[in-house]
Formats: sequence, structure tokens, C-alpha cells
Amino acid sequence: MSNDQPYNQASSKVDKGKRRADEPTERTPLITGTSSSGLGVLHEAVTPANSRNRSLRSQLTTVFLVSLLVCLIAFLLLFFLAWSYASRATNLKLEDAIEDGYIVVRGPDHVNVINVTRSNDEVVSVWLNMTGRAGVDAGAVIGVDSDEENEGLMNDIWKSIGRWGVRKLDRISVNISTIRISPVYDPEITLFNVDVPPVELPLSLNPPDDYSWLTTLALNSVRIQLPTTNIDVLLDFLKESWKHGSIVVNVEVGNAFVHGGSATNSSGWRHKVRGKLDNIRTRIRLRR
Repeated sequence: MSNDQPYNQASSKVDKGKRRADEPTERTPLITGTSSSGLGVLHEAVTPANSRNRSLRSQLTTVFLVSLLVCLIAFLLLFFLAWSYASRATNLKLEDAIEDGYIVVRGPDHVNVINVTRSNDEVVSVWLNMTGRAGVDAGAVIGVDSDEENEGLMNDIWKSIGRWGVRKLDRISVNISTIRISPVYDPEITLFNVDVPPVELPLSLNPPDDYSWLTTLALNSVRIQLPTTNIDVLLDFLKESWKHGSIVVNVEVGNAFVHGGSATNSSGWRHKVRGKLDNIRTRIRLRR
């Protein structure tokens, strides 16, 4: 037995080979050996990233809302400014504008008869090329001319924006329907009717007291329709006007369409600035 005992002890201790791994089953976890400390590190790595994303979204949302609010406020300010300017312009009567010198017309300085036609036994049409001078004191029309009186910071800003808008608009174009001319002493009599092409009128700010700021206008193919039944009345009117050194007539226009910019260019933002005047009645005095 003494010979067998050492053998059994040695054999029981000799087992240096590794144990064969167990076969994986459906319930075997994919990640093994993960300790609680490893999960904590992973959680700490993910949490700051989510916080940064939430902070970035919050900042972007704030910037968007502030930008939208600023745009809305700017739009409302521009709308009310444009409305205030347009309200002043539309409420001004043409007769008052001419009487106050806001719209100035001088001439005609030159007249050239290019054709005379007879459409029937009652109407004779005379075709003319004419030149004259005209100007619009737009600053006075909408009330933004600069003055020496201090009316407050907000009023100065309002006027400055208005003058900037006038300079950018630069000119207006006017399409006028047939103009009816009658003598002041008898508005029921039609002396003649006038058809004119579209007219471009430059806009001015703070013009001088003289007429040096007026712009020369060339009107081509102006048509004057003379009723032959009123020839004697027309001749009497011309004689009276020559005697007094001035022509005073009533002017009636069915409608006039006004838009910004050139008459030949229908594109751009200037053309979108438009308006319409109906049933225009005024009195014009032309001195010899």
C-alpha cells in the first residue's frame, strides 16, 4: 500500500490542461464578463453626447425663433411705413397738388403738327409732337422733405427712410385715359379731347423755388380730337385766352394708372409700386 499512495496523490494533482469550453446555447449572453464598472463607463460616454445634442437643438431653436421675430417686426415696420407714405399720396387731390406746386407743368415749349385726319364729318384729329417741362416734388407729396426744424428723432428717421425710398424709386410712369378739356365758364362744352402716350415723370426732393429742376418731356403722337360743331366756340375761347395772356381750362380724366419705374420696363420691384386714380377733375392755368 505504501507503493500505491504516492501514485494516487500525484495523479490527483496532475491536471494542468484547460477545461473545454461549454457549447453555446440560445440563452448564452453575447457579451460575457462585463462588470458593473464597464456599464458605468459606457453610460458616462453616452450621456454627455446626448446632452450636447439637446443643447445644440435648443440653441438652434432659439436662433430660429429670434430671427423669425426680427423678420416679422421688420416686415411690420416696412408695411406701416409704406402704408403711411401711400396714404398721404392717395389722399392728396390732384388739384391741390398742382395748386400747391407739388406737380409742376410748364409748356408746351415746342409743337410740331405731323398729321391731320378726319374720321367723319364731326371730328377732326390733329397729331402732334410736343415738348414741355414737368416735375413732381415727391418729398412734399408724402411729407418727407427735409427741414431745419427739429421734430424729434423718430420723425427724422421716418423722413429719412421716405427720402431713401423716393431716391430708389426715381421716377413714375402714368397711363392716362382720354382727357376732356372744357372752358371754365361753361364746363358742359367740350373744347377738344386729348390722347397722350404713357408719360414718365422723375421724382424730386427739396426742389429749388425756380423751375430749373423741371425735366424736359417729349410727347410723340399726341392726338387732339376737335369736334367740328364747336369750332366757333374754340376760336372764341382762344381769343379770350390770348387777350388775358393765359389759358385756363377744366380737365377731366376718367382714370390714370400710375406705377413706379420706366414706362417701357415692366419688370423689377419698381413696377410693382402702383396705384389708380379715378374721375380726376382739376383746373389748369397755362401762362403765355
